[in-house]
Amino acid sequence: MKFNLKNIFALLLVGMMTGGCMGFLDTDPNNGQIPEDVAPQEAINGMLYLMFERNYYGRNTTIFGEIGTSSVILDPQGSRFLQFHAMDKSANLPEPDAPVSGSTEIQAFQQMYAVLANVNRFLEREDITEDQRGQVLFLRAYVHMDLLRFYGSVPYVTSVISPSEHPAKDDMATIYAGVLADLEEAKGLITNTSSAYPTAEACDALATRVYLQKSVEEFADKGNSNFEGNRSDLEQVVAHGQLVSTSIVGAEDWYNFFQGYGSNAEAIFELVVTGNQSQGANNLGRMYMRDEQGGGYGQFQAGYDFYNTFNHDMDVRSEMFLVRTHDNGDEKNIPSNKKDVWEVYNGKFFECDDTWGLHAPKVLRASEVALNVAEALVKLDRQGEAAEWVKKVRMNRIVLPEEPTADQQAYYDEQITNFNSADLEDVLLERQKELAYEGYAVADLRRNNLPSEYRFTGKATDFGDAISLDDEMAIVPAGDKNFWMPIPMSEINANENINENNWGY
Repeated sequence: MKFNLKNIFALLLVGMMTGGCMGFLDTDPNNGQIPEDVAPQEAINGMLYLMFERNYYGRNTTIFGEIGTSSVILDPQGSRFLQFHAMDKSANLPEPDAPVSGSTEIQAFQQMYAVLANVNRFLEREDITEDQRGQVLFLRAYVHMDLLRFYGSVPYVTSVISPSEHPAKDDMATIYAGVLADLEEAKGLITNTSSAYPTAEACDALATRVYLQKSVEEFADKGNSNFEGNRSDLEQVVAHGQLVSTSIVGAEDWYNFFQGYGSNAEAIFELVVTGNQSQGANNLGRMYMRDEQGGGYGQFQAGYDFYNTFNHDMDVRSEMFLVRTHDNGDEKNIPSNKKDVWEVYNGKFFECDDTWGLHAPKVLRASEVALNVAEALVKLDRQGEAAEWVKKVRMNRIVLPEEPTADQQAYYDEQITNFNSADLEDVLLERQKELAYEGYAVADLRRNNLPSEYRFTGKATDFGDAISLDDEMAIVPAGDKNFWMPIPMSEINANENINENNWGY
């Protein structure tokens, strides 16, 4: 069955396949439709299921936000998402008559609208509480923000669409305004305090992301990106960030935070999973890892240049790297004998609920909020305050040994004790380290009008004191259209009200 924007909203009501797998929630909407007769809370569970599905936060969009940057290189044996990693997304636009069922960028686009179709149907119900209405308004804002982040100008949908309606694209300013209005209303309604569902605090946290992106890209679809940032929007980033009280997880718990869910620290909103959900090589962790028996795709390795930015003796975030040598198999850190490197994998999503490769996406967390605020403060010329927000993260990531060497003490002083003024380079490197592999890297470069310089593929052959690789760097110029995703052509061809793609695709 072929789906397109002309009838996707109506088709969702009668059963769009989502590529579903075993459900962890009480409602398993594996046909894209949440039944109308389920209890309101079960319907919300179903929407969260749709967000976790492989084509959205379960795997694809998180990967789309990272590949084509220095955080990753293509494994020499890798064969998936090649054009996306090459930042040549035009090659993924199918011909008008081409089958679309296996096209990952089309599935991602449809999955977001699958969530929205169910959200808008839910908001027409008369048996929901104010808290439930607020939670679902938050989800509507969240998904529309993701559509802005990946695609730009798209149809802004806030009601159930009939089969005869062909929604046109809305400009980005209109969508941003709608997102912020939903967040403001949601915050006044939500009473839930569990991070497994939207909270009032999550509204403020998401607002920091929205205003930071909006400060630059509100009029990007009109050819007007303000890379210095709209000062009023930047002030809003700071104001909403100051309202977020969730603490940043400590150094001793950082790695384990990503291997579970339900933490009292760091997570503001997360998609909770259990061991029977999304098992198999398709989930996110297995896309980044390959075990000794060959399990998992191991599609992308950690970028070697990015790996070399870490102090592996003191920064607990280096625990996410799985360094595999010819002789000693997988290791969490650099092998002490420094043998020739074989592969360096990302183990940030190593396991969850005792299931290898499973993860519970932390879609809003305290460290992101702190770094959103820091970036805004730099652009407001408040570099000293920005440094304090960066240090909120660093003080929970960089650990000084009890008996430090002179070099270790000097590094700690540079990063924390004497770090009194932050510039944009400081903030963006901290973002890349802290939010690595969580889907932020491409948008961070685009928002700051930076090129992407990265190695496409390769294998390190000389360990020494740091991984080295002689391959030439690929450079994608700032402002290139490939920092965005194209609207799938099948959607455009079926809807006369969308007569062209975005960004010159």
